[in-house]
Amino acid sequence: MGVEIPERVAGIDLFTNIVQMVSERNYNLYFLGVTQEVVTKVVSLFKSKYFRLQVVGFNNGYFDENDEAEIVENIRNS
Repeated sequence: MGVEIPERVAGIDLFTNIVQMVSERNYNLYFLGVTQEVVTKVVSLFKSKYFRLQVVGFNNGYFDENDEAEIVENIRNS
């Protein structure tokens, strides 16, 4: 794509940069994954670091397929 990148890009560095960009551009962000305890802490951490961050929802990644349609609908509506 014509863009030089370092030989290694750590996932957390990429993720943090994306969250920062989302905050700066006033995009909405929905967090999905990990345990409920961890996703709650991550949302809290990023909201305190990026005060303009618009978190429109979050959910842990441990749901069964019966809940999948509802979660997808929540993400779409957010």
